Amino acid sequence: MFTSQHFSAEKEGGFGKSLFYLQNPKKSAEIQERKELSLVFFGELCPSSLGTQLSAKGNHYVGKPSKPITDDSTVKDVLNLRRLTNGSEVLDSAFDNQLASLAEILEMDDSVRALHPDTANCHITEFLAPSDPHSEQNDRSLIKVTLSQKYRVPRDDIAKLSKLEHKRKNLLSSTTADGTGKATDADMQKDTEMQSDAKEIRFAHAIQPVDGLYPLDRLPDHRGTLFQQKKAQLVQLDIRDTDDNLIPPWDIYSKLRPGTIVLVEATLVVWHIPKSKRDKGDKDKKVYQIQGHRLRILADSDEAVNMQSEHNLPLPPPQVTHSDTSPQKKASTSFTSFASPSKKARREY
Repeated sequence: MFTSQHFSAEKEGGFGKSLFYLQNPKKSAEIQERKELSLVFFGELCPSSLGTQLSAKGNHYVGKPSKPITDDSTVKDVLNLRRLTNGSEVLDSAFDNQLASLAEILEMDDSVRALHPDTANCHITEFLAPSDPHSEQNDRSLIKVTLSQKYRVPRDDIAKLSKLEHKRKNLLSSTTADGTGKATDADMQKDTEMQSDAKEIRFAHAIQPVDGLYPLDRLPDHRGTLFQQKKAQLVQLDIRDTDDNLIPPWDIYSKLRPGTIVLVEATLVVWHIPKSKRDKGDKDKKVYQIQGHRLRILADSDEAVNMQSEHNLPLPPPQVTHSDTSPQKKASTSFTSFASPSKKARREY
């Protein structure tokens, strides 16, 4: 048994959300333990043609006008799961049970939403995807899993680097620790040590623990005009191979190929997104999302890796300019102003 609880947006224009919690039918509502519902899904990874978004760009929506990826952008990979190719009848039934459980949540919310006219007319994005992305009908045959955030601005090293910059200013100021106005050997040693610490944080090349950070250039496709980050770094997610070893972000593309069989530990959330004030025809949105927190590969795949070399913002359309020095004439004007050549005088021989 489980129940959902709505949380309003923390600020105006922000997103509200609903989370799902376990519910013990033997306990009253007053003494219920608030434990978020955790689910485990399995399936075979779909290719990008069926909705998987696995790249440095992730699920970032460029839109119009074009929006680059900055330090404030939320970028996540999306994995669509399908039935196992050549899977047994038991595994097919188990996968179908996953689909049925998620569909039940959607249908339950549909019945509740129908009772409230103010929320009945909204745009729904489900966590079940169609097997044919071009079809108008959603047969709800794929499970859409959204992974954790791909980039994050560091917290600890920002404070350390800010302290470092402040220390550098002190070294250049008129007075220092010894009051002589010159940097002492101790001051310079501390400055060198802080630079070394900051460099270790920013440019560590060893595989980091979960939530550790890497330089952005470790991703082979983090190239192009789409990326305009300044402080953000690449996050080590809890994604593991068949031997339970962490997979670094730059190896994800070769490890999570189409056809790979995975196990995902996840929670459920529903995002409540208010309609845009600029667009009068816009609607409120409800986005159902499976948030994948841990992923384990059960069986590798030998299918081809499909990866872009770089991601660029779309070029603006060319501007057509008309010259004012040679105004165009109407066809009728040109026709009537046409003068026939004068006839030559006929010569008599």
